[in-house]
Amino acid sequence: MEEVTLSRTMGSEKIEIICMLEKQYPWDEDEPEEQRLQHRHHHQYNKHKNIMHEEDLEIIEVLHMSVSLSKTANVRLEVDCSFVRGAKAVMIEDVIFHEDDILELEGAPEPYGGPIFEDLDEDLQQGFHEILEVRGLTAKFAWYMMDYMTDKEQREYVRWLHRVRDFLSN
Repeated sequence: MEEVTLSRTMGSEKIEIICMLEKQYPWDEDEPEEQRLQHRHHHQYNKHKNIMHEEDLEIIEVLHMSVSLSKTANVRLEVDCSFVRGAKAVMIEDVIFHEDDILELEGAPEPYGGPIFEDLDEDLQQGFHEILEVRGLTAKFAWYMMDYMTDKEQREYVRWLHRVRDFLSN
């Protein structure tokens, strides 16, 4: 699995965090797909030949986290965040309030999810950061999760190698 889900209860509140680790390459994501594939092939070729160029060392690791805070079964606050390896803080991207008991009728407009996070007052933005920190979502936690997920990926890779070897040897 590429995702890791953590959950716990704090008082009457259920906290669920879904984490996904992404590796971003230094080339521009707006490049045509063909150019990106050429860059990726070039990167893999150099890695295989042990020829490392400065641009090959700039892979950026980003931890994406979706934090769900709920106090009842049908109402929750979802905070989408990310953390770039080397950063000092978790970055909040969106804060969305969900009410599941609102009937979604066909053709009904989407309920208002909330404003763009950067448009919120700075004190309110800081308040959301504090809400996450109280619940344990800090830069230290993000570093730990990145290391854990990298280790998990390596363990899955080794397991895959063993399974392929066993399959081919029979």
